[in-house]
Amino acid sequence: QQTGADAVISLHLNSSTNPEASGVEVWYRYQYQKPFAEKMLNALHNAFPQLPSRGIHKRALAILNTKCPAALLEIGFISNKDDMAVVAPHNAELFRSKRILFAEEILKQLVSVSTLPR
Repeated sequence: QQTGADAVISLHLNSSTNPEASGVEVWYRYQYQKPFAEKMLNALHNAFPQLPSRGIHKRALAILNTKCPAALLEIGFISNKDDMAVVAPHNAELFRSKRILFAEEILKQLVSVSTLPR
């Protein structure tokens, strides 16, 4: 679809019936989106180094049906209390600093989006 966007990032919390499931992962739809997905995984790893990487995966998700770089980010598991302690700590100041760090890491990766193939 034509969006006019330079990039699409869809943010999610994962969930599982297995309370041990943990980590961050990124989904992309088209091969040309793979380098962008790799950059977004780097951003997640830098922002949340305590969480294991589950890698990048290709899947035909509607939100990723774009002509621009697009990625769906799974930022830990809402069903895992340890993941949530990292991603959304109860301490308000720590939660704020985590959000800022995450935003900064995403912005660092977005700076190079214009060099990605479309």
